[in-house]
Amino acid sequence: MRLNKKGYAAITIIILGIITALVIMFVKISTGSSNSLPTTSHDAPHKTDLFSYKNPYIGDSSNDGNLVNSLTFPNGLKYAGIELKTAENDIKTMKIIFNKVDNVNPQEFDYKRSFSYNAMIIFSLIENCEQVTYAVNENGQTNELSSRQRPWAIEIAKGNPYKIADTKEHFQEYLDTIKKIDFGKFKVYTSNLEQSIADALLTENEGQFYQGELAAQGHITLLTQEDSPYTIASVYAKYVQMQFQNGIFELCATSSMPYKLTFSKDKYGNYTLTKSEKPQDGALYVQDLYKLFPEEIVNKIQLIPNNTDTVQNIDNQIIQYSKGYLDSISRSDAKISLSYQEKAYPPLSEENAMEFDALYRAYTDYPYFVGTLEKLEDNIRFIYETKYQKQDTSDTFGFTKTRYDTNEVIENVKVKLDNGNLSVIEGELRKSYDEIKAQPQEQPPAPDNPQTDK
Repeated sequence: MRLNKKGYAAITIIILGIITALVIMFVKISTGSSNSLPTTSHDAPHKTDLFSYKNPYIGDSSNDGNLVNSLTFPNGLKYAGIELKTAENDIKTMKIIFNKVDNVNPQEFDYKRSFSYNAMIIFSLIENCEQVTYAVNENGQTNELSSRQRPWAIEIAKGNPYKIADTKEHFQEYLDTIKKIDFGKFKVYTSNLEQSIADALLTENEGQFYQGELAAQGHITLLTQEDSPYTIASVYAKYVQMQFQNGIFELCATSSMPYKLTFSKDKYGNYTLTKSEKPQDGALYVQDLYKLFPEEIVNKIQLIPNNTDTVQNIDNQIIQYSKGYLDSISRSDAKISLSYQEKAYPPLSEENAMEFDALYRAYTDYPYFVGTLEKLEDNIRFIYETKYQKQDTSDTFGFTKTRYDTNEVIENVKVKLDNGNLSVIEGELRKSYDEIKAQPQEQPPAPDNPQTDK
């Protein structure tokens, strides 16, 4: 078939149209323009075979870009592209850049988990990548959100991720493992001083109080000083442990205290806590204040407890952090309280007090009050409930442990105390009860609330 010039022109236009469509399609794929990204990286399958992007060197922009585009991120972020630092004297860095869809708070649980999870994947596939940085385009600027470094990944993986995921099979095992990791248990080093202060306060108070479900803090920075190579921050902070009690996410332990925190910087520009100081409680408190802080800072510290605005500012930080946590576990409708909530306590008969002391010592994981508290055990949520009924001189107690998501009853026992004697009405007592009964008994103290007072 012969074609005239008009026929050739028509075919040329059609071919150019097809090429243009393919180019547009490629650009959309390479810039991650999908609007249906899953909420977190844990919730969706990856878009392609990630192991195919394994490479000993950072710098292949096509390979690295396709790898990142195959990952998934929170809905508030839309992947825009990457920047790579590969020069000989550079810290080999992959900067992942997003266009902002919603308000972005890199400290919210979904963002922190997603950033950590995806960085673990990248470190397992690109051997000489030392740092993964996340940034967002907003108001004509690219602002860094957060970063992760290879030493952090090595600590979590207990080895070099690149070598652990050396085969396709091992890489899949690695993915299965990191999906189960609670990244909140691992410190993320940052170049942001305020976030470094917050992380330091959580670390310094860990294990010092009754253990709830969530540790949180709020603070104000009163003074920062540069004393090369150190940065010294004087702060006033409130530390809390939060726990579900009677369905309310409430404070179960707290401490308010000034701190003098000394930081150094690593090669990535991240702050590392090198020293933490605080005044002693009791008679030496004021004396220690003047040892640690300048007089003008001591004066500010002493005014804080009566400064409503400052106290509210600190509490709001804790509340916002708690809200982020509740959102991450689909409990956003739960009430948050930073004050003690009234509880019902068993009005024990005096003759039953000694027997109850032995009983409770065998069931200390249950609330001392009448009601419920929730606990996470191996990432499974359980409800512990204490029931009570008074009849003349007898006191009847029930202890029930239920799995939250299935309502499966794990443990159930009901006992009656009468005239200092215990009888089992339902279920079976723990063996520890008999062991406790065999020990020498002391007069029990008056009932209190150990969940709050510790």
